[in-house]
Amino acid sequence: RSNANRQLKTIDTKYCSHNLSLIEKDNGYLGVARLDKDTSRTWFMKKLGECMSCYEFTFDKELNLLNTEEKTIKYKDKVKFEDFRSFNYKGKIYHSVSYIKQDWNTTIAILDSNYNFIKDIEVEQPNKMSFGVGEEVIWEKNWLFFTHKNELHFIYNTSPNYVVYKNTGDFVFEKIIDTDNVMKDKFPEKELYFSSRVKVGGSTQPVWLEEQSCYVYLVHTKLYQDRAYNHFAVKLDKDLNLIDIGYKPIISSRIPYGLFFISTWLRQGDDLIISGGLEDNKNWIWQVPIKKVLDSFNI
Repeated sequence: RSNANRQLKTIDTKYCSHNLSLIEKDNGYLGVARLDKDTSRTWFMKKLGECMSCYEFTFDKELNLLNTEEKTIKYKDKVKFEDFRSFNYKGKIYHSVSYIKQDWNTTIAILDSNYNFIKDIEVEQPNKMSFGVGEEVIWEKNWLFFTHKNELHFIYNTSPNYVVYKNTGDFVFEKIIDTDNVMKDKFPEKELYFSSRVKVGGSTQPVWLEEQSCYVYLVHTKLYQDRAYNHFAVKLDKDLNLIDIGYKPIISSRIPYGLFFISTWLRQGDDLIISGGLEDNKNWIWQVPIKKVLDSFNI
């Protein structure tokens, strides 16, 4: 956790780990992050390898680290699990996770609190990308799961279309919103994803701000050559309608850390506790005033 000047706090681990997800519990916080025992596999699209376990972190209410434990993911095949995001649904903790198969197709699945694989989550038209060689592959990452009106939803995409899915039971989802994002030009053209249907990536789940009567969540654009991200705030009304996008990133590519990626945020008083990864090999926790997030919507 940060101090008054919001100094970054990193979390050391035995093996390579990054993109920490946080979730609040009665006696503190639970954290989950990717675990990779072979750092040569962290080079994107160079070598697939496998990641069949994760780190589980236990924190007290002041976000002091109490315990770190390796957890095995129960799944039938050898794949690469990454980009965990934890959420509560009907009193239970679950984890959404991307996993890359040997053919490079990547999808989103749900794990239970003991890291048992529950199921793949299906969408109407999976996003496909080409990485310069070979055929297009399915590339699904960074969906944002949250509870709205006591039912599980996830934000699938923010630009060029704003797309939301809702659970109809047993983690089967139907699309309830798919509309042109008329504010998509606020995202810098040179920082958009290469895919045709998904132009920005999801970062944090929506947080409800009662005093503003709105949800706020983060998305990211990517500066590929700079190894950096810009994280923009997005505002929704009480019915999940898109109402605003920040004019400037709340965490910009100018931050003095490479690949500074935000995975989750949680409200704590007048601040948001955020977590994620940097340099594809570290986990961190930071603190940002809510005012800083809201100010990003003003010119």
